[in-house]
Amino acid sequence: MVRWQDAWIQRLDLSGFVRLNLADRSRLTWLEARYRFARTDVALQWQINAGASSTEYGALPQSNLFQLLVKHYL
Repeated sequence: MVRWQDAWIQRLDLSGFVRLNLADRSRLTWLEARYRFARTDVALQWQINAGASSTEYGALPQSNLFQLLVKHYL
């Protein structure tokens, strides 16, 4: 897992991790870019599942998944 706060510009955070199944050689990768405004966070997340269809992460229904999240603090 890695995390970089204020990456290139202030308030931009980058993070990610990789989970590797050594037994079946499948992997799950997750990446996120998050920008923090004064009262709102906006994040783009990307999840990649790789491996043969009979493996732990290759058997997941999506091989790529994108999410855009907005969180507003009152």
